[in-house]
Amino acid sequence: MFKKKLEIFFLTVIIIAVAFLSLNYYRTYSFKHNPLPKEYLEKITRATCKFKPIQVTNLPYPNFSEVKKLRQGIFATFYPNFAKFL
Repeated sequence: MFKKKLEIFFLTVIIIAVAFLSLNYYRTYSFKHNPLPKEYLEKITRATCKFKPIQVTNLPYPNFSEVKKLRQGIFATFYPNFAKFL
């Protein structure tokens, strides 16, 4: 009796898992192989046109020399042989 119920339980779990995996595979396949509708593409282009591109010159850290000095100080205290290579 218990063995039969256990078999039915595992069989239902396997069937639910296969159904979930097949649904997930179908959604992934249909997303990869179908182009986006034109209205979505228009919304995306309108949303991205509002933002200005980032200037590359503004990206480096302004206080990088202080970070480098701190790193050199830490290496000098813990690893005196490696401090000369920094």
